[in-house]
Amino acid sequence: MFGYRSLGFGAFPNRDTTYTIANSALFNDDDSDFLSKTFQTAGNRRLWTWSAWIKFSGASTARQMLFGGGGAHDGYLSFNENAQPDHILNFYNGPNGDLWTWRPNRLFRDPTAWYHVVWVFDSNNGTVAQRMRIYVNGVEETDITKSSSGSQNVEGPINEAALHKIGLHPANSNNPFDGYMAEIVFLDGVAAAPTSFGKFNSSGVWVPIDPLKQGLNFGTTGFFLGNRTTVSSNMTTFVDSGPTGHTITTAGNATHSPLSHKVENSVIYLDGSGDHIKFAQSGHTDFTFGTGDWCIEGWFHRIALSGTSNISYIVDFRYASNDDDRPAIYMDGSNNIIYYVNDGARITSSTDPSLGAWFHLAVAKSSGTTTMYLNGTSVGTYSDSIDYLVGRPYFFDYPQSNAYGFNGYATELRISKGAARHTSNFTPSTSAFASDSNTSLLIHSNKNFGVANDDSGTGNNWVNN
Repeated sequence: MFGYRSLGFGAFPNRDTTYTIANSALFNDDDSDFLSKTFQTAGNRRLWTWSAWIKFSGASTARQMLFGGGGAHDGYLSFNENAQPDHILNFYNGPNGDLWTWRPNRLFRDPTAWYHVVWVFDSNNGTVAQRMRIYVNGVEETDITKSSSGSQNVEGPINEAALHKIGLHPANSNNPFDGYMAEIVFLDGVAAAPTSFGKFNSSGVWVPIDPLKQGLNFGTTGFFLGNRTTVSSNMTTFVDSGPTGHTITTAGNATHSPLSHKVENSVIYLDGSGDHIKFAQSGHTDFTFGTGDWCIEGWFHRIALSGTSNISYIVDFRYASNDDDRPAIYMDGSNNIIYYVNDGARITSSTDPSLGAWFHLAVAKSSGTTTMYLNGTSVGTYSDSIDYLVGRPYFFDYPQSNAYGFNGYATELRISKGAARHTSNFTPSTSAFASDSNTSLLIHSNKNFGVANDDSGTGNNWVNN
């Protein structure tokens, strides 16, 4: 896997400006280092731009993969494709029977040189020769062997809702890249010129410019892997950001993850098998609601059905034999959300979230009425006269058996006492909650992932393998 030892700290001095690329990522083919990401939704499969600064090690003569993705018929950028070595880049994209295979005849044989490569795919273009465009060090390649050229408006496999990789074959574990890459940019729905990423200096040398200062549109699936952050520590540690600062403990594989994005730079991930996050103590007055107002809320994304009989708990305040007058919220096999207290389902959502999609959930008690809000809209109420006793928040499983785990993502978990927060339909916030005097518990997820971190602000982080 990538680590601090596998990062090359090369720099690109730009004499005309102060911009310098400080860090590059070293891909070691002996270790099969690679980055991966499954796009949750498809981007524009007819129009995109990929850019990176590349340095080949010269130590490997094998076929190597730089970038690729797609489904059963993948697309990719490879090196030494037809002969080992041939020192040629191969650009390949398109569905079965209607694809592009273009190979610029330039040879990349200098292991000391950094090459800037821009690959533009634009099948919408009315000019055949401009449906793929390839630039090296700011100059468009025109001496190209074109084994095949696809049709206008064809959707290629790159940028579909599927697995993509950097540094390894997108469809298997073969052909690892050996060398360095830096400033990897992907623009969804944009045909960008190389001047979006570099310029010629006063000596006529192609040098980098800061992509984040060019007003680039990254679209839905776009990203910028600029290696501008270090990997955050304590990925399995969760902190209560509320005023009390309760101790939080975890079990199983509960972790901060780059696999999805909603509010901040990471999310909480649970695999549905023995994972949970809980308040460490048996109980606390912060979680003794009494007859007053309160609110339990957060962002959730159920990936798949899990748990006994497909019942997955979001949170449960019961513990040991202390069941009465303590709330619980769970989801069933039909994706209904149930608010449960005193041996009964008091609210069952009248509208259900879709499996595999983010939703905001709030259950709030105000002046004797408890309301469930799904994405800010009321989906059920309960006339609530319960005097709630001391409880222990236990997220993502049933505390008395650990057999009802939640498989999915979550973020911005907040419990409030003395404030309902929501008394009518509302628009859920996509900003991080701020703590206040009514906050009993607040758990954020905002970790960085180093070389796999999307520095564009779009939140499309990758996984470091």
